[in-house]
Amino acid sequence: MTNQIGRSSVLLASGTVVSRILGFVSAVVLARTVGLIGSGADAFALANQLPNNVYAIVAGGVLSAVFVPQII
Repeated sequence: MTNQIGRSSVLLASGTVVSRILGFVSAVVLARTVGLIGSGADAFALANQLPNNVYAIVAGGVLSAVFVPQII
């Protein structure tokens, strides 16, 4: 049983590390493509902000409404 928990923990940690690395690579590619400053970067940030905010509100609300009662 303990061995299975250890394997699961390593798998979860590995997935988190890979996710962070891919996020960093994505940010670097985006910065090289759009640029760090200027109208292109501003337009991208503005266009990307609304869907991200809607997702955060909906996903955060749904997840907390579903999982918090189950955990408590």
